[in-house]
Amino acid sequence: MIRNLTALVLAFVLVTGPAGASCVDEIRGVLKSHDAGLKNVTATIETSQKGEVLLRTNVSYLDYENIMFETVGRSYWTLIRGLVQFTSDDGKTWRKDMTQPEPDWVEASRKNAAKMRAGLQEAECVGEQQADGKTFKVYRYFYEAKLPYETESRSTLFVESKTGRIIRHDALSLHGSPETLIRKIYTYDQSVELPNPGVK
Repeated sequence: MIRNLTALVLAFVLVTGPAGASCVDEIRGVLKSHDAGLKNVTATIETSQKGEVLLRTNVSYLDYENIMFETVGRSYWTLIRGLVQFTSDDGKTWRKDMTQPEPDWVEASRKNAAKMRAGLQEAECVGEQQADGKTFKVYRYFYEAKLPYETESRSTLFVESKTGRIIRHDALSLHGSPETLIRKIYTYDQSVELPNPGVK
C-alpha cells in the first residue's frame, strides 16, 4: 500500500496530450460521480505547507452518511453515524460529541458540492499520465467563493481512465500565506466496517 501511494504521489509521468481546451462539463461529471460513489471507500488526506506535512487523516466511508476520521498521531477519532456524531481517544471507546450534525447536513453537503461544481473555472484537460501500471486522466480547475467562507483554490485531479474514479485530488489553497496543499488519495472497493456506538 505504501509503495502504491508513493508511486501515485511521486511517479506520475506525462505520456500524452498537451493542455486541452475548457472541459468543464467533463470535470463536473467526474466530481458528481465521485460524490455519488463514496461507498466502501478509504482515503488518506495530507495537509501540508512548504512541503511539510502538518496533518494526516485517514477516512473510512461506509457511505455518504456514515464516515470515520482518524487523525494520525494525535489519538483522535471522529465518527458520523447519520445524524449522530461521536468522538474517541482510542478508536474503541466512543462518546457522543457536544457538536452534532444539523438535521439536513447531508442535503446541505450535497448542495454545497453542486454549487462548487457549478462555480469551477479555468477547467483544463491536461492529458494522460501513467503510474503504478495504470493510466490516469489529469484535470485542473480553479474555484473561488465568498460564502460560507472565503475560498480560493487550484485543484488537480488524477482520474483512473479505466474506471473514471478519482484516485488523487490535490487542492492548493491560495487564500492566506503560506499556501496550503490538501492532498487526498482514495482507495475503492474496501470492506469498510464502522463502529456502531448507538445513541445514549
